[in-house]
Amino acid sequence: MIEMYGIAYGKDDFLHVDVSKTERGAKMYATRNGYTKVTIRVGYHAEIIAEKVNGKWQSVEVTA
Repeated sequence: MIEMYGIAYGKDDFLHVDVSKTERGAKMYATRNGYTKVTIRVGYHAEIIAEKVNGKWQSVEVTA
């Protein structure tokens, strides 16, 4: 399966937008453009994997 990293925006239901092939690239894109959540997409399913809190990226526990 293809893995793509992206950003999430929205309140309750988030929208995922592909921005990079790496988590680091997605975090850099999010930081430069003011987003606070990074997601991973595998197939058609996307989950938030990191969130920016007080200026630092923190991992979010991914549920299987």
